[in-house]
Amino acid sequence: MYRAVFGMRLFNGPSAGISAGLRRFGSSRVLANAEMDRAREVVEKLRSNAKIVAQLHQVKLAMGDKAPAPGSSLMAQMAILSDPKVREELTTLAAVVRGEGIELTPQDAQALMKLFNE
Repeated sequence: MYRAVFGMRLFNGPSAGISAGLRRFGSSRVLANAEMDRAREVVEKLRSNAKIVAQLHQVKLAMGDKAPAPGSSLMAQMAILSDPKVREELTTLAAVVRGEGIELTPQDAQALMKLFNE
């Protein structure tokens, strides 16, 4: 028999199986906090750079009212990215970010996505 507490299965018995679950839960939580800290650090770098902020504004203008509603499908989101004007502005944004010496890793991108989906 087991019972679920906070999304974890707690088995009844002498070992109770709790310690392994808590270790696993605790370590993933620390990792998640480290990812969030990194994402916030990247956001602060982007916000503090006037050229990047200006280009982000251009991306926003290009997207206009095309932005999908929250929770929309991946296909709807990809359709916006295929728009030539949006793609051009995003390419320019990437060049500006590189030109300003800010390197974004795939892990940074994942952390940013998690941050914005909180």
